[in-house]
Amino acid sequence: MKPSSNPEKGQRSIASFFFKPKAGPTPKVGQPKQQQRVLGEKQAAQGPVLAAPSKRQRVSPPESHRQEDVVPRHMSSLPALHTEAPTNSAFQLQAAASSNVQSAHSPQAPSMQTASAAIESHPTQVPARVEQRHQRFQQKLVIGAGNKPEGHTKAMPAVTKPKYTPLELQIVELKDRHPGVLLIVEVGYKMRFFGEDADIASKECNIFAYPDHNFLTASIPVPRLHVYVRRLVEAGYKVGVVRQMETAAIKASGSNKYTPFTRKLTAVYTRATLEAGDKEHVGEGSVSERADASWSNQELSHYLVCVVEAEASHPATASQETPSQAAQADVHIGVVAVEISTGDVLYGQFRDGLLRGELEACLMFTPPSELLVAQPISSPSQKLLGSYVTQSRGLRSQSVGRSKYSEGGGLAAVTEFYGASGGSEESAALQAVMQLPELVVQALAHALDYVRPLHMEAVLRYGASFKPFHDAHQMQLEVLRNNDDGGERGSLLWLMDHTKTPFGGRLAAKPGWLTHSQTGQSQSMRGYSGAPLMALPSLLKGLPDMERGITRIFHRTANPAEFVQVLQALVNIAPKLGVQVADAAHEMLSMIDTGAAQLNDKINLFQNEAKFPEVFRCQRDVTAAQSNLQQILVAMRKLLHLPRLEYVSIQNQADFLIEVPVEVTDVPKGWEKVCSTKKMNRFHPPEVKQGLQQLEIAKEHLQAAALAAWEAFLGEFALHYAPFRGAVMALASLDALHSLATLACNTGYVRPQFVDEDQAAQLHIVQGRHPVLDVALDTPVVPNNTDLSARGPCALVITGPNMGGKSCYIRQAALIAIMAQVGSLVPAESAELHVLDAVHTRMGASDNLAMGSSTFLEELSETSTILACATKRSLVIVDELGRGTSTHDGLAIALATLHHLVAQIGCLTLFVTHYPKVAALQQQNLGSIESVHMSYLQNQADTSASGSSQAAPAVPQITFLYKLVPGVADRSFGLNVARMAHLPTTVVDRAAEQAEHLEEITVHRARQRSEDVPPSTAAGISPGSATFSKSARLEQLLPQVASMFDSSQSPAEAVLQMQAAQLQVLSQL
Repeated sequence: MKPSSNPEKGQRSIASFFFKPKAGPTPKVGQPKQQQRVLGEKQAAQGPVLAAPSKRQRVSPPESHRQEDVVPRHMSSLPALHTEAPTNSAFQLQAAASSNVQSAHSPQAPSMQTASAAIESHPTQVPARVEQRHQRFQQKLVIGAGNKPEGHTKAMPAVTKPKYTPLELQIVELKDRHPGVLLIVEVGYKMRFFGEDADIASKECNIFAYPDHNFLTASIPVPRLHVYVRRLVEAGYKVGVVRQMETAAIKASGSNKYTPFTRKLTAVYTRATLEAGDKEHVGEGSVSERADASWSNQELSHYLVCVVEAEASHPATASQETPSQAAQADVHIGVVAVEISTGDVLYGQFRDGLLRGELEACLMFTPPSELLVAQPISSPSQKLLGSYVTQSRGLRSQSVGRSKYSEGGGLAAVTEFYGASGGSEESAALQAVMQLPELVVQALAHALDYVRPLHMEAVLRYGASFKPFHDAHQMQLEVLRNNDDGGERGSLLWLMDHTKTPFGGRLAAKPGWLTHSQTGQSQSMRGYSGAPLMALPSLLKGLPDMERGITRIFHRTANPAEFVQVLQALVNIAPKLGVQVADAAHEMLSMIDTGAAQLNDKINLFQNEAKFPEVFRCQRDVTAAQSNLQQILVAMRKLLHLPRLEYVSIQNQADFLIEVPVEVTDVPKGWEKVCSTKKMNRFHPPEVKQGLQQLEIAKEHLQAAALAAWEAFLGEFALHYAPFRGAVMALASLDALHSLATLACNTGYVRPQFVDEDQAAQLHIVQGRHPVLDVALDTPVVPNNTDLSARGPCALVITGPNMGGKSCYIRQAALIAIMAQVGSLVPAESAELHVLDAVHTRMGASDNLAMGSSTFLEELSETSTILACATKRSLVIVDELGRGTSTHDGLAIALATLHHLVAQIGCLTLFVTHYPKVAALQQQNLGSIESVHMSYLQNQADTSASGSSQAAPAVPQITFLYKLVPGVADRSFGLNVARMAHLPTTVVDRAAEQAEHLEEITVHRARQRSEDVPPSTAAGISPGSATFSKSARLEQLLPQVASMFDSSQSPAEAVLQMQAAQLQVLSQL
């Protein structure tokens, strides 16, 4: 449809939406009609002119074109693209194609070409930007966005470099200088995010992001900075705070007043360094920071863990494995865990198996907030660490190259770091570092490289306490956390932790407090040295987290209020406990005004002019500027004849305003009128503005001088950091010992007795109770005895029905031993034991899908670690080893493992099993193994309600007595548990029939083998054959069986002898 050449009223041509053509001269009002007619003829000769819209008519491009200038959100962090419009528009190409067609088929073609040439000879003059927009719209409308016009020779539009603002240039430079850091930039009175950082902040903090110039941006108020820093850090990001290094008044008076503010990265925070940061940036932290709040031990430590791995081949399997298999199955691992907020360093180097059980135990006992992995690392270790990272929310993981510190490079770097100052503290730390294993030194070097850019490495040089990882096999004993939800409730720590302070609770939860085996009786019983522990609650109540407080002071991130709070607490409590730090604390507190410190007023904080001369000089400048303004006010009173004239301040307007009544008309002309009311006019005289500027400059100089003096004052604290930290750790130890004293007040607790070192290893517990169940359950716990000794039975083979209390019993014995090692009283009538070097456990059944290991492989891997690490001074508990495979294989592994523990190692062992044949080792190792079982009462069930046509075998009802008695249990009564689990009755009945049938087959086969043995001479069997030897062995057992019916034996002795003979008969078959 051909468009109309004369548009109707209200219609506009399409070109009028995009540019206003250069129109001819407009006739003026009063111009003669003849001149108007001449102008119209000239305009007609030049060609058609598009009508321009009126001034009232709003000309706006269509919505589809306006979106061209809006940067999409996902492209906001990219540089802007500037395109150059093509030389020939789509309309011109279409007109050229039409003219070619008309020249071939129409006689009027020459005249149309002439008209086209005439139009092109007088092009419309439009702005370049509008022309480019018009060309883009024409190409989309006529040809299509994805097609190119025929004959279009120009390729892609030219991409020009984006034009950044001065602020954006600073942001680009900062991002290039600090890669991987999410920057929060101070811009005026706001903190802003730019580009990709703004997108991340918008998603994590639920704030609005919008495009601004070349970047996406988002902003937050300065007073809420600590909220968003903590939120982003806890989400797993490394966050940097960029501050303005200049103030507005100083910059306005300087030579660089027309340049952007100088900005610098002042702090970087990660999860491991957050609690050591400035509270202005990170806030109060967890509830443990406040003395009047409760806390969880899981929130008290934030470790930076570095893992380094080296290949190692097992000697026994080196010939059977390829080098890659040997490297993956058996490696040496070095681990360093650094707590920046306290200065603690835990380390360990160990040999780990295929499933990396030792590495997993280290990660469980020191949960990392950040993980540093030295590459390359084996596949099993990578799987374990990857699984741990994915299961931990907000955990940062970073890889570093191990080659940098291999072959002695780590020792050189660490030695240089600790030997830089040459002080006594550094020398002691250097001596400790020189004794560390090689892989631990490499891990420590990588950790120092990671912390050094954060400017928090000095605490490791002056106050680091190096402590090794101790035995970490108590994960299955629920020592530090339960196995249900990983929480603290229900664990041994939950029972024993009655600390009053956060730093005391942190010490109680450290690996080495509850899990460390002491080296002697005096150290083990150190909690009962006669110290007045009962007076501690009143002294410890209300103390802040002094351990982190002094560390923040050392890092120069503490504010004055925290500084005074920590030092005043030391001054008050140190003399009462005999800690010699009160004098140094008094000396530092005397230099500052404690009242101003509690208000965080750094300007009025300092009292010693000789020590802080710059602060007092700036204070005098501020006083002089204020006096100058008062003198100006006196002059204004005389000038205006207003004796009561005073400066006024109007919110959102200005300060130091001269308020003059409207009746006063002789106001100098040079005064600047700011605002007015019906009765008053408010002015800013030039003299006042100049004096106010001088006052603002003086105040900002004072603020800068006070900040510099405060940082220098905190720097002097490094000289006192070591004794102050020692005092705090002494308080933590007293708090932890008082926790043990509180536990000792429980009913039924007794002080354990330790035998001398020259005596044999032993563990004797009379009427012991499970420590946690004794408190958690409402009903009384059934007590049991434990008697293990290297000179007597050193191993107990424990059998009994399912859910009879076997696992609870062996946990009870292990937890009582651990409590005694710590120095605590234990829940028993009496306890006598030797100092143990470790408690090894193999309990539970679980697979590890991330590591690709089955339940049985997990069991055997833990068993292998126990057999390699256990000694004669160890306590080993094994729960149902071999249940993850076939009966014959599981029984064989259980027998071999128990034999190795008893015959080869000779350690104290509690061995739970459902294989009766395991108790047969009691005959082979006379005096070393004793068989016991958990007692029960068996009642036959009523089968009348079964509902089946045939009476099914009765499933006995079992009453658990939870009492340990001598002997071997004849059955495990698994069907009773199936009924307790509410399996369908048909399933239980069918299982009972199958069990009875299988038992009949087994008995029949045993009877047939024992009775259907022909004489060797009649059968022609040679005396050396297997059948002959088996028959001979059975005949040798007949006298022993006959002796069982001796009336002088007690029933219990007869039953035990009968069971032993039965096991021997079965073993011969």
